[in-house]
Amino acid sequence: MMKWKNGSVKSFRARGGYTVSIDWKAGKGVSAVVTADRDSVVPVVFRGERRIAHLKAGEPQEFEFTF
Repeated sequence: MMKWKNGSVKSFRARGGYTVSIDWKAGKGVSAVVTADRDSVVPVVFRGERRIAHLKAGEPQEFEFTF
């Protein structure tokens, strides 16, 4: 369980060469921004919602999550 109902994490590094930022409200994720070090195609999965991301190196891509 999250201790903070609203908040964000900015620019953490993920395995494989990605920088990720996440925002949440009312204890649920609402958006994420992923930036890749190199061009790649990766799945983005959050609470069962899956999207395929076609990332270009250095270009942030934003994902909105609806629940």
